[in-house]
Amino acid sequence: AYMAPDGSTLGSVQDVQVVNPADPRATFSGRVGNSAGGAFLPGRYTVNFYLNGQYFAKKTFSVVNDAGIPYAGGGGTSAASSTAGSTAIGLEVPLLASGTIQGLAGHGSLPMELRLRPQPNGFLHGEMVVRLNGYGPTPLEGFVRGNRVQFEVPYGADTFFFEGQRDRDLLSGTFRSNSGQAGSWQTHAD
Repeated sequence: AYMAPDGSTLGSVQDVQVVNPADPRATFSGRVGNSAGGAFLPGRYTVNFYLNGQYFAKKTFSVVNDAGIPYAGGGGTSAASSTAGSTAIGLEVPLLASGTIQGLAGHGSLPMELRLRPQPNGFLHGEMVVRLNGYGPTPLEGFVRGNRVQFEVPYGADTFFFEGQRDRDLLSGTFRSNSGQAGSWQTHAD
């Protein structure tokens, strides 16, 4: 069983191997995560091992933020933050960004605003404001990893999924929704 830092169960794998009783040892191996990375937020995780349904061992591992930009209060520097004369904004501090969203509700370009409040643990809170009747301001929840951002925004019975990244003072990306809407967005840090 894979356990999150808060003690909740993330999942389990049913891996079965036949081992000869005379063998002095058996080795099990596996990978946790995904090939694209970013499967876990920073924290300490536990993997519990069971044999014939009985608990017999546990191992822990730590996930650190290695995406190149330290979290608030973190040490070190990154290429983005140490470049002379760089105007890069960090996704580790609150951010207000204004811009446009294309493809929402069949419209071309609509004004939008992002009010982002990244948390030290990588979570992202905030609001998104779209200047269109029926949309307006709504809360957003997601994650920040380095210069990448992912968040969800509920509008009525639909949920919109946003992905994007930072490039200096621009934050832009794409979105899709459960109802099949899709488009792009671009904002500039105010």
